[in-house]
Amino acid sequence: MKGFLQEEVTATPNHPEDAYRAIVDFADPLVVMQRIVRESLRLIATAEGASVEVLAGDYLVYTSCAGSIASTVGLKVKVSDSLSGLALKLGQALYAEDTEADDRVDLQACRSIGIRSMAVVPLVRHGEDIGVLKVASSFPAAFFPEDIEKLSCLAEFVSTVVGAASELEQLTEDLLGPPRRMMSSNNTKNADLRRFIGSVLLPNVAHDEETRERIERTIARHNFGSVFQPIVQIDTGERMGVEALTRFSGDAAEPPDRWFAAAQSVGMGPTLEIATMGHALKQLINIPQPWKMAVNLGPEAITCKDAQTVIERSDPQRLIVELTEHIAVDDYSLLRSSLQLLRDSGVLLAIDDTGAGFSSFSHIVKLSPDIIKLDIGLTRSIDTDPIKRSLAGAVARFADDIGACVIAEGVESIGELRTLMEFGITHAQGFLFSRPQSLEELMNTGIHDPLNVQMK
Repeated sequence: MKGFLQEEVTATPNHPEDAYRAIVDFADPLVVMQRIVRESLRLIATAEGASVEVLAGDYLVYTSCAGSIASTVGLKVKVSDSLSGLALKLGQALYAEDTEADDRVDLQACRSIGIRSMAVVPLVRHGEDIGVLKVASSFPAAFFPEDIEKLSCLAEFVSTVVGAASELEQLTEDLLGPPRRMMSSNNTKNADLRRFIGSVLLPNVAHDEETRERIERTIARHNFGSVFQPIVQIDTGERMGVEALTRFSGDAAEPPDRWFAAAQSVGMGPTLEIATMGHALKQLINIPQPWKMAVNLGPEAITCKDAQTVIERSDPQRLIVELTEHIAVDDYSLLRSSLQLLRDSGVLLAIDDTGAGFSSFSHIVKLSPDIIKLDIGLTRSIDTDPIKRSLAGAVARFADDIGACVIAEGVESIGELRTLMEFGITHAQGFLFSRPQSLEELMNTGIHDPLNVQMK
């Protein structure tokens, strides 16, 4: 049974080789057997350890182990001198209630790994002995008749799964080559075969790989651009800056939130965010002084060295980094240290989508931002909704206490704008002033004057 004694291969989540590696894992008998022993511990509540022992000539080799006997991989016991060998010979499940008083067991082996009781079921595939599945305990009489029955019922299933995995591994290698070559090959035919096999065996992983390839292709072809929406100081009508927003084009013409969500789902969120930010920052030189440009980054992207480098190469003193809440923050200390490097260089920190969820308030408390952006869901119809007015007022008062500026997003009506002004909110953006547009269009058309103030 080829491949049983090779090292276990595990998939690296969200890595570009996941689809290829997952095919290897799926067809690797050792990976399958390791899952079997782990699940056996869950199935038999009193089991402390579990193993699959593979027949190799006159010996049974502990090949996959879990629990209290996890470290026994490689241990050999003679078929002729062990309970496991007897179970294979008789073709039935056997139980040793106390190894110290059972002359069927290899007592020395049992003592060396701390087994006092064990249940063993034979694994047979197409009439060929494969090995045994064993559960063990350091206590005598640890198992019950129903435990033995459960294992016996599963013996044929386990044998079939292990045997099929071996056959599938051989067939996959015949088609694609050995795992190492399979994962490194750029051959078009092999890539097509990998995609087909992955789609059949692991459709979710294959779909993820297709998503990665699509995102990589979109980045390589620059199938995206930037539009800008002005951020306005309400009382004077002056533009303090713009927010850069991404729009995808060509074959990639889908809503940006779908693109960023898809990228995040396959571990490419930071890559796409940094690429689109870099594209937007190329326009910074064309934005009039002293305007600032706001760019959106998630927590993962902010902690990436690539993001720091892209920002350092621009004009940090004219940048606002808006922390989005695509994912939860696992390590605030790392995020704070990364943000501090940016803030030391002059970058302002804004917390985006405040009011949309709990995490934005956590960001505010733990990161002390320069700017708090009121989410469109809180701004919309705030003039007619007393709950929204109460929450917005609380945010405005809190911002004033910590010396932060509030920017209301998604303002679309005069009523909303006047209500925001009542709370002392000084800055806003939204369709009431201007839709997102190219920088050239923005500079040529100016913005709407909703309060009859000369907008500059």
